[in-house]
Amino acid sequence: MAPSTFDFPPYVPHPLLAHTYAQTFVGALPRSIPARLEATGVERVFDTVDGNRVLSSCHWQEERHERPTLLLVHGLVGDWTSPYVLGTADKAFARGFNAVRINVRNCGGTEELAPGAYHGGMTDDLRAIGEELAERDGLTRIYVCGFSLGGNMALKLAGELGDDTPEWLRGVATMSPCIDFASSADCLDANLFNRMCQHRFVKGLKRIVRRRKELHQPEISLDGIESIRTVRDFDDRYTAPLAGFRNADDYYERASALPWIPRICVPVLIAAARDDSLVPFESFEREEVTGNPRVTLIAPDRGGHTAFIAREPARSASYADEDRRWGENRLVQYCLDLDARGNGSA
Repeated sequence: MAPSTFDFPPYVPHPLLAHTYAQTFVGALPRSIPARLEATGVERVFDTVDGNRVLSSCHWQEERHERPTLLLVHGLVGDWTSPYVLGTADKAFARGFNAVRINVRNCGGTEELAPGAYHGGMTDDLRAIGEELAERDGLTRIYVCGFSLGGNMALKLAGELGDDTPEWLRGVATMSPCIDFASSADCLDANLFNRMCQHRFVKGLKRIVRRRKELHQPEISLDGIESIRTVRDFDDRYTAPLAGFRNADDYYERASALPWIPRICVPVLIAAARDDSLVPFESFEREEVTGNPRVTLIAPDRGGHTAFIAREPARSASYADEDRRWGENRLVQYCLDLDARGNGSA
């Protein structure tokens, strides 16, 4: 589907959040679970691969089999309550989608469910969840929606499937996807704000590996773990070897979605701010992205990382019930438009 076929309202950032750091900070602030989601959530554990299980919260429409489904994938050390996940799921449910919020393997306090390692290139779990929803639940119009690291997983899954993409996967929508791990890891040391974000990421990753040692792999050595300060060093010491990669460089090369994007055969949306300090915009200017006509890239000058908080809601008959979360609304609009145009077919 050609990018020009989508009519997105312009993004104007909130005047008090003009800077990327302000957008990113406010966008990451916790939110309470919306009433619609609180009232409809049903916990479900998916059996995926190699004895791993993934906890989800499913929000079903009446006559769910006739409705499209949005499968939402959070970012690094996030979980199913990450603010962008809650906001997007609530908007999707209000527009008639089933919404499935997952805790990526080992995240959200679910380490007991999954002996397998957590890393940013995992796609087997997403594929297994999609297959179960299609085969067991009869949901044949599924859209995968990923944020940051979850966006990488969603895009990599679509690329791996390529020409063999199953009928149930109708499209992918992403916000601020981290598609080139090496460049993102390097930029985490670029300034004080990024280093603060990196500190939070590393703290969460350390917690996961400690729980992994306690529950599944007592042989993991924690010697020197407190001295690790960067995501790259953590990935080199723990993420890569635990997930079967040689080192961080090997992990970044093989787990990044960027080289897989040319093989994607379903419609894809990438919403990426040019001022995102955590995901360098240059990765979206690569031929792998621009050369695939299935990819629709919307790239406002501002918006931060997984934020896009607007000055005011979009004002038109089509967007009368929007809030200021411009990015979340665009992901839902994209999937809704795809579904209306032949259930996601090009």
